[in-house]
Amino acid sequence: DWSYDIDTSTDMIGEAVRSRPVHILMSGVSSERIIAALAGCAGLLARIDQGNTIHIHDPEHYTSSSERALKLAQGAIDLCQQFLLANTDPKHAANAYLALGLLKRHTDQVSEALAAYRQIFNRFPRHELAPYALLHSSRLKTDMGDLLGAKTDLELLVEQYPDVEFSGNAHIYLADATMNANYWTDAIALYRKVYNMNMSQKSRAQAAYGAGQCCSRVQDYEGVVRWLNRFEDSADGMEDQAQLKQALVMRAQACTELGRNAQASDLFEQALESDLSKTQYVESLAGYAEANRRQENFLKVLNRISAEHPWSFSYQERNRVTLIKAQVFQAMGLN
Repeated sequence: DWSYDIDTSTDMIGEAVRSRPVHILMSGVSSERIIAALAGCAGLLARIDQGNTIHIHDPEHYTSSSERALKLAQGAIDLCQQFLLANTDPKHAANAYLALGLLKRHTDQVSEALAAYRQIFNRFPRHELAPYALLHSSRLKTDMGDLLGAKTDLELLVEQYPDVEFSGNAHIYLADATMNANYWTDAIALYRKVYNMNMSQKSRAQAAYGAGQCCSRVQDYEGVVRWLNRFEDSADGMEDQAQLKQALVMRAQACTELGRNAQASDLFEQALESDLSKTQYVESLAGYAEANRRQENFLKVLNRISAEHPWSFSYQERNRVTLIKAQVFQAMGLN
């Protein structure tokens, strides 16, 4: 037993631990590994490069927090790799591979991270961490832009692990990956499935919004209106106002395409009264002008345009507003 006969503050305890004598017995290891273990006992990091040169680092002294985090992560990676060399138990090996994948991702070693995740679901498919490995692999591939790869991982996840606790999110991720890979029709079917699963109000809102986006891509404007109406019904109290505003604009555009000009005008007017970005505002103003031009409500459009403050727009946005105004005059026969 060993007791602290010192101030129990963190710094003082750390100093005492570093000063404590230790005895190490390690058989069948190289001298470099013994030195690395001794360094660890003193609270230091020891890294052995390919030339068997040992580099000692003190994690308490660093020039930047990112440098410290990188060195600590690399030290943890070395320990995981040593553990995997010495341990063949499937349960512990899967844990180590997942830790290794997360650490490799943290240090931007993307291909090595994917390889670590792949080890889990290929070698230990029945392990409880296998679905997590597929999920992490898919998210990493999404970040890389490998959308088809992410889609494949998520398909495997929802097919082989339907009862996993995050299966609902996995279905949403799969639908998103399918949409991002430009498989619009397949994505609509997946979003419909998630919506009908009725896991939560949030999941229904996400599914309805995604389905509305995909319907817009395939020019199914009835589908756009139907799904975005469902989104609005499910999004009550939703914090993401950006999606609500975008859904409003998309519904208005779909109504215009369907010839429902009065409804489109009302929806565009609602959008214009909300806090849109400048780009969205000008786009909505153009839609509002078109919907009212079809109804010959020219003065209504001109009054809206005259109420704008042109100095608040960029050069390109001012030009777009001027063009909208010119199109209205042309429709009135005032060329």
